[in-house]
Order: sequence, then structure tokens, then C-alpha cells
Amino acid sequence: MNRSASSAATAYRPGTQTDRVLRRLMFGWTCGTTFLNPDSGVPIPRYSSRIAELRADSWHVERRRCESTLHRHKTMQYEWRVSAKPPEDGQLFGGGL
Repeated sequence: MNRSASSAATAYRPGTQTDRVLRRLMFGWTCGTTFLNPDSGVPIPRYSSRIAELRADSWHVERRRCESTLHRHKTMQYEWRVSAKPPEDGQLFGGGL
């Protein structure tokens, strides 16, 4: 699902997995296990694929190791967040190079 940069700034269809992941990541750092056991709704077991789609659509998604004391991970897990949205005009460097 690769879009051009100009269409990347448009919203995803509401309720899709990509839309749900994006909305969650826009609120700040989110542990990946949140998508496996959501408070409400259906789990998104392949959330990393949805994050890859966001990155392909020019969303800047960061990750860091989850070190929350509230979680008791048995394996290494990551937290994710959106730190920048795609450019509105579809140009990464303002044009006129």
C-alpha cells in the first residue's frame, strides 16, 4: 500500500488497522504489547506491518526499548510514537533545488 507523498497526508479510512495504530501513536510513546491486548477493540497482532506502512507513507515513527516498570516483559519489547507527519505539499525539501 504505497502512496505518493502528496496523498500520504490524507487520512486513512477510519477503523482500519493502520488508522487505529496511527491514532494511538500520535498520543505519544506506546508499548507494542498495547496493540496485542487493547483496552477496547480487536487486537492488531501484526502492528509492525502497519508501522511499516506508515513509514512508507512518509510518517516519521520512532522506537525505543520499553523500560516501563508497569510492564513485565519476558522478552525485549519496543515503544513507538509518531514524531512527524508527512509534508502537506508532497515535497520533502521545499522545492527549487
